[in-house]
Amino acid sequence: MKIKLVILLLVCIACNSNKKKDTNIPVVDAIKIDTSNTIVTSGLDENRKATLATIDSVSINEIKRYIDDELPTIFDYYKQELVEEHSAWSDKLFGRCCSNTDLTFTENLFYKINSSFKNEKYPITNISDTDYSTAYVFKPHTEVKLNIQLDLDKSFLSGKYSNKKLLNTNEVIMNPIKLSLINGYVKSKALFYENTRVKEVKVYVNHEYIETVVLMDTPLVQEFKVNAIFKTNDIITLEPVSVYKGSKYDDVCISEIQTNLGKTALPGLNKKYNLMELLNKK
Repeated sequence: MKIKLVILLLVCIACNSNKKKDTNIPVVDAIKIDTSNTIVTSGLDENRKATLATIDSVSINEIKRYIDDELPTIFDYYKQELVEEHSAWSDKLFGRCCSNTDLTFTENLFYKINSSFKNEKYPITNISDTDYSTAYVFKPHTEVKLNIQLDLDKSFLSGKYSNKKLLNTNEVIMNPIKLSLINGYVKSKALFYENTRVKEVKVYVNHEYIETVVLMDTPLVQEFKVNAIFKTNDIITLEPVSVYKGSKYDDVCISEIQTNLGKTALPGLNKKYNLMELLNKK
């Protein structure tokens, strides 16, 4: 009898735990990882390390925060940005939007992103334009390498207090490397499923292979971390190597990649460099 009661108690705890996890995530028709729809676009390492992406609940909650009504899907939240620019804003993805009060140094760190493949109609700038309705697009068998590095020219500081002057080349910015993104074309539910999404990406730091990440086939914001150090002048490269097939188009789409390091850089940098004090010294 005691054993039955213990088992029943554990089941109840597990159920309550799952409910808490789901509370703040918008309703979506499906979150799936379906290997039957996978196209391999380049060779995969047989003995490669692999890590699975997870849902980025922090960014999702930030996107929901200024919207009073509970909306049915994540696509509806993304569309709110078209109604009012900052209504579906995420500080984690893009940096703080509306106030510089007590701004931390890590919130003053931004990525710049470029690609080995140029698409004039759906350019790489779409991946970092803070607009959910645009996407960077390429074909499945195109060799694409997305290069991500610190944008040392983008800063609230200037002169001798600029990021370029303050940060030495061996300054550790992240350990491990963490990155969030929005996979696929999320302008609408139809376009998300009709177009192709990235499944696997190889991750390199300074051209050295680190791990392969398996992305989720979901329009929700997702995140991953890889066991590597990111320093001031380092380059993170993402190389898509397989995709989830779209129901109508073979265009591979990525809507957004995180461009601000405020919530992923090492917290110790904020103690080492007090941004508000440095701003007063300018």
